[in-house]
Amino acid sequence: MPGHRVALITGAARGIGAGIVEAILEAARMAWQSRRAEETLAWVERGLVAARSGANEETLVEFLSLAATLATDRIAETISAGQPGVFMHGPTFMANPLACAVANASIDLLLDSPWQERITTMAEVFTRHLMPCSQWDGVADVRVKGGIGVLELNRPVNMATITKRFVDRGVWIRPFGKLVYVMPPYIISGNELERLLTAMTEAVAEELAKGD
Repeated sequence: MPGHRVALITGAARGIGAGIVEAILEAARMAWQSRRAEETLAWVERGLVAARSGANEETLVEFLSLAATLATDRIAETISAGQPGVFMHGPTFMANPLACAVANASIDLLLDSPWQERITTMAEVFTRHLMPCSQWDGVADVRVKGGIGVLELNRPVNMATITKRFVDRGVWIRPFGKLVYVMPPYIISGNELERLLTAMTEAVAEELAKGD
């Protein structure tokens, strides 16, 4: 049985008498081992219903992923021997049917919303906050593309110190090398976006000022 679904249901079962869920999971495992896909999915859905009956939505959300990757030991060990020391599996095809159903529902919500208007507004706010940074010493480039805002620095950031600056300001931004970037969700409010970009520029300014 797919591991992410086991984790999903098991995580939800923490809040209820787990006996029923465990029995359903065992039936699903047996069906999976016999390669009876439709029966497996039917048992999984029963497990989800049972789990949801005694758990909040936050418990269920945390465990869902799109896919798992299978590889021989030689391939996995070769890939994992380099940096960052794990099998980075992001751009390949992923087809967890439950996750894809959620993705399709999310697309429907997007298309039913004024998303073009929101992105245009976000780009205007990005430009107002970020473009002045192009005059700073230590900033190589500033880029705004739709709902993406980027400060490219002359050198990689100190992840430990800049992350603390972000957290201290109540935001979570994860730089990548020399790039400090944000891609906020399109449902972000105006006040939230202002707070995010103010924290971003203030933290970068402090990092550049310390000069180590």
